[in-house]
Amino acid sequence: MIRRTFLAISVAALAGPLSAWAGPLTVDGNLADWGISTGDQGSSCTATAVSANPGVMSACTGTSYAGLLGTLGGDLVGFNLEDSNDWRNDYLVGPNYGGQNYDGEFLGVARQGNTLYIAIQTGQRPDNAFNQFAPGDISIDVKSGNTVIANAYGVEVGGGPGGAAGAGSISAGAAGSTYVLDSNGYTKGYRGSDGATSGNLIDPTGQVSANPAAGQTAGSLWKDAIWYLDPITTPNPPGRQETQLLGGTLAGLVDAFVFTRNAVGGQHAIIELAIDLALFGGDQVVGLHWRPSCGNDTLDVTFNPQQRVPEPAVLSLLAMGLVGLRSSRRRRPARTVAAQEPPPA
Repeated sequence: MIRRTFLAISVAALAGPLSAWAGPLTVDGNLADWGISTGDQGSSCTATAVSANPGVMSACTGTSYAGLLGTLGGDLVGFNLEDSNDWRNDYLVGPNYGGQNYDGEFLGVARQGNTLYIAIQTGQRPDNAFNQFAPGDISIDVKSGNTVIANAYGVEVGGGPGGAAGAGSISAGAAGSTYVLDSNGYTKGYRGSDGATSGNLIDPTGQVSANPAAGQTAGSLWKDAIWYLDPITTPNPPGRQETQLLGGTLAGLVDAFVFTRNAVGGQHAIIELAIDLALFGGDQVVGLHWRPSCGNDTLDVTFNPQQRVPEPAVLSLLAMGLVGLRSSRRRRPARTVAAQEPPPA
């Protein structure tokens, strides 16, 4: 079994104002302005090698996150980093198996002024879903008054019916999507907000019976979100996970949005967006989540919206336990997965 490292910053444990000194963020599908250099690892870093020596996991990704804290400084609200092998498709990504095609590698949240920036790096590209694996949408937890409401808002990320290897990225306004899954989490049908359909449209779970609303386009933000639950029941975390946005009340469109395919390296996609906090109507954002539609992997960030990750001068506190480091994930039942998509020619 592959042992992976989960890293999260506990921003609620840090008191006092922190200045923001990072440069302006740009939503362009390149995370260099986050201090992240995306790339593919060498093929010599195999799953077998990592199993034998979990300590080499940090060298088993071609992406460097070394500049993350120093680049964004006090603008960084929180992040979840759990990157692993870029070239294998037969290991636990958590909570289920799937490898790079399902791997959620990084979820970061930053705030500049009244704009919330979200960046996701994943091995799951937007247009290779049909009959294999489909992207999920972004769910957002908010605090309304004194009540925290989980998955209250959702952002549609789009995604195609598949079979379009090498296609370009998805931008704001592109067709939204929902996918019909079988009991093993494989994509069997596609419905688009533009009326397009493909494959088997009979959902065995009974959750998807119509196309998304015309306004459910990529980059749209929905309040009182209605969620598709993936068909896989997972023992830990318990139950089924919210993965696909099925509708709700349209709150508005994000300021900028992009979902790339192989934009940097051959094994990575980037989802990046900027949201005007006014769209939340006074609700405070306290958490974000992203996962594939089958729920094989999950990226979760929770935070106090009034506090941020410390600047480098404060990072010495990390040694005092303000960073939680967990270096194992419990084994889950194995699943049959599709073959890894090869890198582009």
